[in-house]
Parts: sequence; C-alpha cells; structure tokens
Amino acid sequence: MTVAHPQSVDAPRVDDTGSSRVPGLPHVPDTVPTSRRPAAPLTVTVTPSALAAYGQCPLYFQQVYRTQDHSANRAIQRGQYVHRLADTYTKSVIDGRALSVDAVLSRVPVPAAYQDGADEERAILDSGREALIGYISWLDAQEFAQIISSEQYIRTPRRAVRNVPGAEVVFSGRADLMCLDKTGMLVVADLKATSVAGPDELLASPSSWVYRHLAAFAHMVEDIEIVQIVPTTGQSTRARLGSEQIEAGATLVRAMCRAAVEGQYPPTVGQYCSYCDYVDRCPAHSSRPGMTTAVF
Repeated sequence: MTVAHPQSVDAPRVDDTGSSRVPGLPHVPDTVPTSRRPAAPLTVTVTPSALAAYGQCPLYFQQVYRTQDHSANRAIQRGQYVHRLADTYTKSVIDGRALSVDAVLSRVPVPAAYQDGADEERAILDSGREALIGYISWLDAQEFAQIISSEQYIRTPRRAVRNVPGAEVVFSGRADLMCLDKTGMLVVADLKATSVAGPDELLASPSSWVYRHLAAFAHMVEDIEIVQIVPTTGQSTRARLGSEQIEAGATLVRAMCRAAVEGQYPPTVGQYCSYCDYVDRCPAHSSRPGMTTAVF
C-alpha cells in the first residue's frame, strides 16, 4: 500500500520563507513586507510655547527651541516659582480655605538656582512675596463668578491634519488659571514674568490660539477670553479671538505639521533675529558680512 506524503495533500504548504500557500492558488505572503507597509503618521505635539517659537521662526524652533535645556535657567526658574506660588494660593481658594501670603511662601520651596546664599534666597523670597500679593489683588478685583482650575494640564487626542498627509496633531499645555466671569464667559489667564503683550499682539499670538483651543476642548465652549497678567505689577491685557485669528492659528499649525513631515524649517528674518542664539549660523544671514551678531 502506498502512503501519500503529508505534503502531497491539498493542504497549505510552508515554503522556505515561512509563508504558507494552497496548491493551485496564487501565492499571497502571510505578511506585508516592511518596505510596502504604509508609514505610520508622524505625531506633532503643539504647545503654546512651541507654536509661538515656530511662528517666530521655523529654523529657530527646530535648531534652538527643541534642543535647549531650560532647567538651569535662572529667569525660567524664577517664573516657575511665581507660578507655583499663584497655583498654591488659587487651589486653597478653590478648596474654600484661602491661605495667607506667609503660609503660601512657607509651602513653596525656593528654586535651586537661588539657594547659593542667604542674600539670594532673601531676594527671591521678597520677589515672590511681591508677585503673590499682586496676583491676589488682581484676582480679588476680577470678582469671578467661579474659579474653575489652576495649572490644569490639558491634552487632546491625536487628529489627522487637513491637507497634510502623514501627520497627526496633538495639542497640550497647562492653563495657569481658568475662571468664569459674571456673564458666564470662560477666562483663561496666562501669568507672565515681566510684561504683557498689547491687545493686537495678544490677538495675533500663536500661544493665545493654543490656549483657546485647549480651553474649548476641555470645557466644550467657544466664548473664551484670553488674559495675560504680570502679578508683580497687576498689568494685564485681554483679548477674544475672532474668526480671522482662529483661522490664522489653524493655518500656522498646519504649516508646523507640514514642516515636521517634510523636515523643512526655513528661516524667517524679523525682529527676533537680533537676539537669536542661532543667528551666527543662520543661512539667512551668513552671506551678509557684519550682520552675524547684530542684525538691526
């Protein structure tokens, strides 16, 4: 009696590549070769500061903003210290037991960059006290109907980007303060260390667009006001973005995503060049003798 070899029956055969096939049917690989698979979309994360840096100059964003380590920067540490003071106080108000200025100062540690000596530590404490008193005075004067959150981190899901194949975008950021005013409008406050933008500049600011987008996503509202405030002086600016500013911001986001996909970050010559860390290597200035360190 003849016994058929197992491979002679009409069952899937395994070839030397590991793929199975049925006799008489076209060969179809079990897996798609890596080279033929569609590339996974590139995820671009847009934050208020990142979009502002890209809007300032795409090349600056790619060469300086994305590579800088700000952790040891004294000015940035001072700004973060003021933010933590304001956050600690605001959260105590939300909890219904507002802390005193001294209580807040005792709960927030002095930044590491200011711990080298008693004089420096005293100076940053005095500066923090001044900023906190100014912030509390400003907050009291607003008479908000409700303080919703302080230092709320918001992150949106990934979304495809219109007219930019191969890209997805995620928006993320931390809103310093979100409140409802007496009319029910959502107010998003951005604390600044030294100065605020003028009304027109605030309207055109890419960071304003991102803050508005994050607030709209988190609270599902469209009536939003952006406020910048300097706690130490009480100076503030308010703006409500209209359809023109909203579309301009969306266009800038799409351009940022397209730059990431294509790897193209052209320089933009403008007012920021005079103090840009990359200006001496920037192709927009390399052919202009005498203009590598002082543009204007």
